[in-house]
Amino acid sequence: MTVTINDVRLKLNNLSDDLVTDGVIQLHIDKATAYVNAIKNDDADETYVDNAILAKAALDTYMSYAMEIERATGTLPHSYPEQVDNLREEFQRWLRLITDEYQSKNAVVAIEPCSELDY
Repeated sequence: MTVTINDVRLKLNNLSDDLVTDGVIQLHIDKATAYVNAIKNDDADETYVDNAILAKAALDTYMSYAMEIERATGTLPHSYPEQVDNLREEFQRWLRLITDEYQSKNAVVAIEPCSELDY
């Protein structure tokens, strides 16, 4: 499976294209694909790899959406910290399945939980 724009939209509860463009989502898919493929084990299960790419693309797309809301309204969505934490945790779970580095805590990725002070 290749992660598609529609996959990311569905993951984010059918996020409409008037909130985030296809181009923005495709950019995040491309970046997530390059990143995950660079750090995954050679023998990683492709389903897990695709799920890691989807989780990372959804996380980055949601953050783009939230930044747009902040620009328009002056405030982040109320659920932003919880949503970002949930998406990051899911991405981390998939990384644990496909990378030795992440399992050994010598990870290329350091993702800390959000706190309201980060915003």
